Amino acid sequence: METSSKKTKNCPICSTLPKQLTVDTDKGEELPSALDQLTVVGGERAGAGFGQLRQCPLCGQFYRYRYDHDVTHGGQIGWSEHNLNKISVEAANEMQASFR
Repeated sequence: METSSKKTKNCPICSTLPKQLTVDTDKGEELPSALDQLTVVGGERAGAGFGQLRQCPLCGQFYRYRYDHDVTHGGQIGWSEHNLNKISVEAANEMQASFR
C-alpha cells in the first residue's frame, strides 16, 4: 500500500505543488495551474478567516486554500495573497466539521 506522501510525490498534480505556497498576484506572481485542478470539497469562501478545503482528484491529497487582500489608497500598491497548504486527513476532517 502506498503512503500518502508517496502517492502525492507520484501524482501529476500534487508533485508540482509545494507543501506551503504563498503567492501575491498584485506583485505579478502567478498561481500554479495545478491549483485550478484541485476540487473544492468544503467551505464556500476562501477568505483568510474561513479558508476552503480542496482535494486532488487523482491522489486524494487535501489542501487548505486561503485568499486575503488589501486595497490601499494614495498611490500605494495593495496586495492579493493566496495561500495553499497540504494538510492531513485529520486536519481536513476538522475543517469539514467546522463548515457545518
